[in-house]
Amino acid sequence: MNELTEKKQNFPVQSGDETMPVPAPGKTLYITKDTKGFDYRSILGQVERQVLNFINQTPAYHIVASILMDRFPFGHHECYLFKEFWLGDKFRTDHLLIGKGSGGYEFVLVEFEKPDGYITLKNGYWGAAFRNGEYQVRDWKNWLEGNYNVFIEDLLSVAQGTELPTDIQKYDSTRFHYVVIAGLRDDFSDTTYRERRAKMKESDIHLLHHDNLLDNARTLLQRDTF
Repeated sequence: MNELTEKKQNFPVQSGDETMPVPAPGKTLYITKDTKGFDYRSILGQVERQVLNFINQTPAYHIVASILMDRFPFGHHECYLFKEFWLGDKFRTDHLLIGKGSGGYEFVLVEFEKPDGYITLKNGYWGAAFRNGEYQVRDWKNWLEGNYNVFIEDLLSVAQGTELPTDIQKYDSTRFHYVVIAGLRDDFSDTTYRERRAKMKESDIHLLHHDNLLDNARTLLQRDTF
């Protein structure tokens, strides 16, 4: 999402009396054999907002939660999902995942871009969709570095008065990860995959295509956890 001026409102997908939203092991994130998430592929020719509306309104949050699967070493102890989580009143993520592993809590900020359009160039390098997503991530990083206290205050606002875990009360950039999703598998070439590996190594930005999410979501339905 780009910089926004509308009224901010952070809220969890699920709420309860816990520190953050209710812990949600894999199969409690609206995952059943009848989930409409299997229709996800049929909407991938549409614009970004329609994809997000499908995920948020179905609901099919397991599609977003599947980002963690086999990609990040956390979320199997506890997992929390926020849709359209605000960073202060200036920026908004499409989704925020908070997962716990053996090393404590870590965060994944997710940006969705459109499934079709200017995804990659003919030579395999990033097109406008991925570049826009990367610019957004840079803004998020810069904001968090200077405004982490505001981020914590926003988490506290949904924590129902419960103190947050000590390991996230101070900013630690190694606990933050970023995902940009755009395009389809056919948009990626050997060059694209090489550039994706390089981007993940140099800046911890994970660049995925929508088919990755479809595959992961289907696999997650067969698992008990991430």
